[in-house]
Amino acid sequence: MLSKFKKRVKNEWHELFQEITVFEYVLWWVARILLLCSVVFAHSPEYRLLDSLNMLACYTMSILRFVVPQKTFLAKIDFRCQHAINLLEVLGVFGGHLLEAYSYIPKFDRILHFLSGPLAIAVGYYIFKAFESSDGKKKYYNPATGTFCATGFSFLVIVAWEIQEFISDYYIGSHNQGYYYAPGENDIFFKIFGDGAKRGEGQYPLWDTMMDMIDATVTTVIAAVVLFILLVIIKKRALKKEALEKEKELLTAS
Repeated sequence: MLSKFKKRVKNEWHELFQEITVFEYVLWWVARILLLCSVVFAHSPEYRLLDSLNMLACYTMSILRFVVPQKTFLAKIDFRCQHAINLLEVLGVFGGHLLEAYSYIPKFDRILHFLSGPLAIAVGYYIFKAFESSDGKKKYYNPATGTFCATGFSFLVIVAWEIQEFISDYYIGSHNQGYYYAPGENDIFFKIFGDGAKRGEGQYPLWDTMMDMIDATVTTVIAAVVLFILLVIIKKRALKKEALEKEKELLTAS
């Protein structure tokens, strides 16, 4: 059992540096150290707990590739997925919580949600590839199917993100959804709901949740269109290459 695990670790370690460079791997550890700093120097016990949970995300691919049973498609997801996860974690946890970028960078939260759409699309596509071709040898994929699956995963992330914010606020005591925020007259929320926006606490989270989902949806749709175009180009090139190879084989045989 132990020798089998050692063999797997050795194989995955070899695969790791076939899929990413040493520089990229160093960046992984930079992200992990930054999140560790966020945990150690957290501004409150609530955020220390929340940041500790977020830090686990920086080990997502290591867990999937080294621990999850190899027969599952999850154990075959490309290591590059970790880049997208790390970027969001560093910006949201280290930048947002520790450096308090939310307080001095206008619309920082909206920037994060704009980024989450394309990054989730990228991760979703890698998951689709792992599910579609377990041996990793497939040269191209159906553009419509690939785009649909990647987009579906992005929407799953959008919803899960908001659920996570609600649970964190309710059970941990964080303030992700701005329950005590009083919108000004120039705020979009105030313009939509008028005086009703100022009637008691707890109404602002509705605006926060919906704007987060809308922002991420907009960039998800844009990223989906770009992905579809790229997959069509890749498929055309792969088919053209296959046709040329078959033509050469026929000429050689004759």
